[in-house]
Amino acid sequence: MLTELKNKINTLGRGLIEKLIENPSIEKFLELSHEFTLKLGIIDKKITDKIEQILKPLERKGVILGHYYKKNILVIVTQTPNTATVEELLRKHRLNTLTHKPSPGGIKIETQ
Repeated sequence: MLTELKNKINTLGRGLIEKLIENPSIEKFLELSHEFTLKLGIIDKKITDKIEQILKPLERKGVILGHYYKKNILVIVTQTPNTATVEELLRKHRLNTLTHKPSPGGIKIETQ
């Protein structure tokens, strides 16, 4: 079973990475990450349906740039002015939130 999942991850991931290379943007990354999780089937459909119901209107309005699932975490990307709106909505639906801000200096690699 693990070998089968590994093969599915590698095959699906390869195709989605190729799509991202064709159109590299944060929005495309979020869309493809979301697609990856759904196609793998590693998140319960009842959960994803509920989250989609909550978030799709925000995506259509441009309040959030997109979202995806990573293990048991829902990752939502928004611009700073919209963060409080998104957090409030999620809390109203009894979903815990934790906000992270990207480093203003970009990616840093630290070695020891």
